Amino acid sequence: TRIIIGESTWEQAEPTIDWRCLGRVKVKGREQPIRFYELLGRKEETTGLARELVETFHAGLAAYLEGDFALAQARFQAALALDPTDGPSQVYAELAARCLTQPPQGPWTGAYVQTSK
Repeated sequence: TRIIIGESTWEQAEPTIDWRCLGRVKVKGREQPIRFYELLGRKEETTGLARELVETFHAGLAAYLEGDFALAQARFQAALALDPTDGPSQVYAELAARCLTQPPQGPWTGAYVQTSK
């Protein structure tokens, strides 16, 4: 990604921008995870294949956050078929695959836990 924004910036800019939610991160020193987003451009500039990639990625992210790792992996693989260089889809495809072979312990939040600053 090129530009990542946090929740508070997204809340202010959302009416005027195209964006992709990248998930939730629990940063060191905070109890609650925060959502973070990729800024894609001005509102309605993202069209065609790029829009399809975002929609497919969001479907994968929703499945991942729900704990449906098989569906998530399939959606992220579909996103990678659209753009094999998409970093977020690559990362989440790997995470979903890992969760299928090594199920998460404890309650599932879907948040990435950042252990260092």
